[in-house]
Amino acid sequence: MFKAGCMCIAFAVFLVVAFVADQFFFRDRRSQVPYEDAVPLREEDVSPAQRDPELYAPSAADDITSTRFNLTLEELKLARQGVDYEYTIHDGDTIDELARRYLGSHNLKIRLLEENPHLPRTGPLPAGTKIVIPFRYRLP
Repeated sequence: MFKAGCMCIAFAVFLVVAFVADQFFFRDRRSQVPYEDAVPLREEDVSPAQRDPELYAPSAADDITSTRFNLTLEELKLARQGVDYEYTIHDGDTIDELARRYLGSHNLKIRLLEENPHLPRTGPLPAGTKIVIPFRYRLP
């Protein structure tokens, strides 16, 4: 009789823990279920960050609050408009640093390399080379 009572109590505790875990850990999944009357988004309505959130996720290496990542007034104007910007590489520039400064995350160096296939994937960047900075991929 004692064993049966302990088993019932253990089962009840298990049910309570399972319910609490479901409410705590899986509540965000339930909120992502689309409603039947929801209007589907068009491709142009979805931002690049929504299309590929893993690529646009900020990391500890992205300290864009540093003064070395400040943009000039011309660059800020182009960035707000989402217009591509032509940049001339200086000595010591790296793909990571350019992606952090102009696009907001070093993860977006992939976008820089896609727009500028003539750039070397490894090694130093040749000074004086003109590249296109795709501000349309810039993080908000």
